[in-house]
Amino acid sequence: MARDLLTTSADGVCRTCGQSQYPLTRAIRSGQTGPDGTSRALPPLKPRHPHGLHGATRRILSSLIVCQALMAGMSPAIAEEPQAAQDVLKVRFLAERSVEPKGFIQWSILELALQKSGRPFDLDLSTLPTAPDRTAMNLTIYGDEGNVMWGAPRPNREIETLVVHVPLLRGMFQYWLIWAKKDEIDRFAQIRTAEDLAQFSVLQGPKWSTIPGFQKHSISVVEGDFANMPDMLASGRADLMPYSAIGTLGMFNGREEELGVAPLPNVMLIWPGEHFLMVDRNNQDLHDALKEGLLRAFEDGSHAELLRTHPESKNAFRGINLDAINLIYLENPYMTPAAQAAIDEYAVSPAEVFGAKTIN
Repeated sequence: MARDLLTTSADGVCRTCGQSQYPLTRAIRSGQTGPDGTSRALPPLKPRHPHGLHGATRRILSSLIVCQALMAGMSPAIAEEPQAAQDVLKVRFLAERSVEPKGFIQWSILELALQKSGRPFDLDLSTLPTAPDRTAMNLTIYGDEGNVMWGAPRPNREIETLVVHVPLLRGMFQYWLIWAKKDEIDRFAQIRTAEDLAQFSVLQGPKWSTIPGFQKHSISVVEGDFANMPDMLASGRADLMPYSAIGTLGMFNGREEELGVAPLPNVMLIWPGEHFLMVDRNNQDLHDALKEGLLRAFEDGSHAELLRTHPESKNAFRGINLDAINLIYLENPYMTPAAQAAIDEYAVSPAEVFGAKTIN
């Protein structure tokens, strides 16, 4: 077609004037030598025709251009390919068989994060007969049975799991009430420091991250199963039971009056810890979705609203004057740099959420 449009003959000669369009190539192909004295063939050169394209050729090309434009205008629009449907997030929360997590504020925050992620999800519970310290390892070992948990940060968990470095309670998990039997509260009226606490025994869950902080101050620790701790306190197995102000309802299930226990009115613990979501190391997609969902919930205020309305958290600081109460600070040797950085970045005070008085 190119030769026809250029009105040339098969040997490259213009039909109008008889001049070769490729003089050098014709000479070499006919056995003549090129400028360097060789007879090797060279690539075809661009036409050097002095007349350019003849009028007929220009008219043909113009017609082709017009036809192509008309065809393009009349062609139906090509439909864009639909976006691929997002995969459903399969979420299996790992918990001990002795614990029912669905009433906890952390479970509701997990659900909120999944909703805010914008991804379709399937959330279910997977129970294993394990202590909390082993659950992180189980995320890797039993990946088919469970792929997410929550807990306090530890160096081994940073290795065994993908920690979502967004604190579930925005730093407010660090405020701990100290529970005691009501008829013995006067015994503890003089507690002001960690050294004062060393006169008494405290009840904690098995291998909790708080235990080294108590032991550093020579405070005797009694370990018990989480579900049995309220009854252990009521039966006198330990003198005191420190636990986070947010979460008390999940521990006692409204049995405080029945058990005859109450928090000390004049003192609280400050334990530098938090709860984070931890995901199976092979599930980066779930990790990223949870992180994005949590940050969206922080930004749009739905996380704060959940804290203000959830049964476990809505009354956490009611009746507590945070300006007047005595505070005892404990160390947390398990705190990781990444977790501490996340707490520093996202922590808020109880006053910002509940309107409680701030701590000086």
